[in-house]
Amino acid sequence: MIIAQYNIENMRLFYSLSLMFIVIASIHLMSCSRSSNTLVVSTDTGFDKHTVYMAGYTIDTITKLHNAAYWVNGVIVPLVNNGNMNLEATGIVVDGTDVYVTGYNYLIGYRNSLSVIPVFWKNGVPYNFPENPTAQRVGLANNLFISNKDVFIAGEYKGNASIWKNGVRTTLDTSTSYSSIANAVFVQGSDIYVVGSVSKFSALLGGYGPIAILWKNSVPNQLGKGYSEAYSVFVKGNDVYVGGFDDPENNVPYLPKHYACYWKNGVYTNLDNIKRNYSRVNALCFDGKDLLAVGETMFWKNNQILSLNAENTSSYTSVVQIDGESFIGGQSFSAKSSVNSVVTLWHNEHLFQFPFYGSTNAIFVK
Repeated sequence: MIIAQYNIENMRLFYSLSLMFIVIASIHLMSCSRSSNTLVVSTDTGFDKHTVYMAGYTIDTITKLHNAAYWVNGVIVPLVNNGNMNLEATGIVVDGTDVYVTGYNYLIGYRNSLSVIPVFWKNGVPYNFPENPTAQRVGLANNLFISNKDVFIAGEYKGNASIWKNGVRTTLDTSTSYSSIANAVFVQGSDIYVVGSVSKFSALLGGYGPIAILWKNSVPNQLGKGYSEAYSVFVKGNDVYVGGFDDPENNVPYLPKHYACYWKNGVYTNLDNIKRNYSRVNALCFDGKDLLAVGETMFWKNNQILSLNAENTSSYTSVVQIDGESFIGGQSFSAKSSVNSVVTLWHNEHLFQFPFYGSTNAIFVK
């Protein structure tokens, strides 16, 4: 463990970059694309007013390995990667001076339930899950939330939706379903909200398909009407918002659809009005005025779809609102260029690209 800390500190020194260098390198990286590419790249990051934490991964252009990392106002903190494994960070929360990150690693060429291992870091130091002391068991750590110093992690363990509270796991799905998964967790007071899905057999689909579920204090509530999934949950006052996709029509045998949507207190709202067939909400948040939702290539504000950069092909993974400002994380790359996607932040809908190939999977702002 001491060696791991030593390596992290040295990597921090090696990779620490000033904001000025990040801006210059980001613009230079984009200028390497074909001359016909006209990206609108901003220098507005919001770092002057807030501390922005982003978690995700970088891509080694030689080995193609994904290497987990997080950034603090643009300064990268690489996370320990043991051996030839892909490693991605999926969630990040800051409590006081402590930085908590979740993620998972998987073998090169594999990304299935036989090879994925959950990972958890505190201040860059990796910790094994109590049930996983030798890193031989399988599962996912998808998201986390901290409330009153208690650390809640949502994920999956051996095919079952699970939540860990301070390292102690609770299985959420006790049904006879084929499999289940927990994608996100939100805690308000004594109530614990977890969203994900349970895979059940559907004669209409001709096999097993996921059904979106909200667990409140471990009690399941079905959200989806058809082929569906829940990826994000946000609670404001007495209102519970859940983002994902659903196919409430469910009228095409053997051809499930993905309609981006959200549920407010269990009531379904379709965001994909032109029915692209394969759309979804990855994350959402509500500040009392504006409801923001982001998907694979789409951004919605109060149910209206907006473009964050008309000249860019982007994927949005996370969204945060604070003091009337919005922060969206993801990846972007030129539709007219063959370069890899780059780590990207949108501050107040302005695109800023970092000089790292990879993606942002989660954001925390304070």
